[in-house]
Amino acid sequence: MIAENTSGRLVLNSVILYARLGIVALCTLFSTRFALQALGVVDFGLFSLVGSVISFVTIINTMMISTSNRFIATAIGKGDITLANKQFNVNLLVHICIAIITLAIAFSLGDWYILRYVNYDGDINAVVHIFNLTIAASAFSFIGVPYNGLLLAKEKFFVFCSTDVISSLIKLSVSYLLLYHFSDKLSVYAWMMVLTTAFPTIVFFAYCSYKYKEITAFRLIKEKSAYKEVLAFTVWVGYGTIVQVGKSQAAAMLVNAFFNTVMNTALGIATSLRNLVDTFATNVTKPIEPQITKTYAKGDLDRCLHLVVLSSKLAFAITLIFSVPFLIETEFIVKFWLGSIPDYSVNFTRIMLLTCLIDSLSCGLVEFVLAKGFLRSYQFWVNTIFLLSVPTAYLVLKAGAHPQTLLWVYMTFSIVVFAVRQIIIGRRYGIDNAFLFRKAYLPSICLAVLSLPLGLTLRLKQIHPLLIIAFSVLYILLMALYISLSKQERQSVINSIKMKLKI
Repeated sequence: MIAENTSGRLVLNSVILYARLGIVALCTLFSTRFALQALGVVDFGLFSLVGSVISFVTIINTMMISTSNRFIATAIGKGDITLANKQFNVNLLVHICIAIITLAIAFSLGDWYILRYVNYDGDINAVVHIFNLTIAASAFSFIGVPYNGLLLAKEKFFVFCSTDVISSLIKLSVSYLLLYHFSDKLSVYAWMMVLTTAFPTIVFFAYCSYKYKEITAFRLIKEKSAYKEVLAFTVWVGYGTIVQVGKSQAAAMLVNAFFNTVMNTALGIATSLRNLVDTFATNVTKPIEPQITKTYAKGDLDRCLHLVVLSSKLAFAITLIFSVPFLIETEFIVKFWLGSIPDYSVNFTRIMLLTCLIDSLSCGLVEFVLAKGFLRSYQFWVNTIFLLSVPTAYLVLKAGAHPQTLLWVYMTFSIVVFAVRQIIIGRRYGIDNAFLFRKAYLPSICLAVLSLPLGLTLRLKQIHPLLIIAFSVLYILLMALYISLSKQERQSVINSIKMKLKI
């Protein structure tokens, strides 16, 4: 269970992660509200289209950190500083190359796309300038990935969590100042996003260079095998990440191509809320993920599969807990958050959260695949199918479909991928799908079914929205504890919560 994770350091790190999550979430919600009010729906939608590169690069960095952390942590675990320095420099050079390639491709394709396809009534050259700024900042952040991986390997959670908090506070402050100051608000907002994107890399570089001089000392590694090993892992992790990022970015491009930047505002709002819900689910299962790898490495497959099941159920339950209030009281929450309800934002949000629920069921399986090591077939089939959702959505919108049809297409492909994923892990990785369905999926489906009448019942009684939200969260939390989890799992979760509360 989770009991193995309740050492003092792990619990303290969990508290730090949750503190960061709470502060960043609140800052993000209010920053979005202030930015929308200051920029207006047109310019905010434009930035959601062009400047969203930063948000997606953050996702890429998060995924790519796993590569650096994997190799550096292994060397540190062996107590070999020379090997750690070697792995750090290999990863650093790989990410410098990624940054250069990103600049070369993005600058040329970005200018071509913006000048030909972006629908904007203002200065189109300003749009190109903003895009180039965001790409430069994003490329710079790639170089910080090995430093972040080193901090993770050393379990210095406070360092990278504090940079996230500071960046979020800066975003909140600048977004608020935009309401009353600055004439060129869009340019100021873009520069703020660029600086807060680059800021963590600067801090990581300075801290690691001072604290871990022996590991970060630069030397050119000439062994081709070292690069091949890192690149082989990076390519397939990167392929999956790029597909997910590209799918999201394609949604913004398709919406803008067939509609306008006002519609991008609605999509940007829905994406922000989905990311927020997804972040909470990810943080809940994060302490379980290393155990999946460790137990597999020890040959304890039964316990490994149990952790996969537990991760799936917890991820779905947490996603449902945070999604249901948005699904039931979407209008109230969006209006309370932003002061107004942009067109299509309610429908976009609901569809995205439903898709998020479907995707959460597979939480834990990815870690199992990484532990197994056979990435190629899994990453290729799963992410290639995801990629096919983009041309499908294009054809559907070109045929004259409504804007939300784009997200319905994406949700349909999530269901298809879920089914294909089960086939792959059953045939390629030897997991019993009947076991997964019985232990993980069926309890989660029961939880979802028990939640269906919740919104209708409460709405018919005309209860205040805040009371509906509070009751919904409490109801699903109790149902998750006593329906989704077994008695042993429930006790482990409760003990983990008690430890965190004591800290």
